[in-house]
Amino acid sequence: MEIVYYAIYLVFEGLSFRACSKAIEPFAKRSHIAVWQWCQEIGSYAEMHKLFRLGGERIKIFAIDENGVKVAGEDAWLFVAYEPFANRILGLH
Repeated sequence: MEIVYYAIYLVFEGLSFRACSKAIEPFAKRSHIAVWQWCQEIGSYAEMHKLFRLGGERIKIFAIDENGVKVAGEDAWLFVAYEPFANRILGLH
């Protein structure tokens, strides 16, 4: 599911479906049609509705940012989901 979430994130950042499928190619070979279908279906997933709740409170807006970092000499990516109105971090990966 991480690849699906990342692909959808890339689409919302402005990449085309084709560019997005090429970006995730090292992790999973999927066509641009598959990425398009993920974007169409994501709202119907029951687990997505659970994901955007914190306790009993529904999260209305959040920001996701990524940054490349070096950890022990190795390249790594840091992903952060942040809820700006409550000033809290929702997730770190």
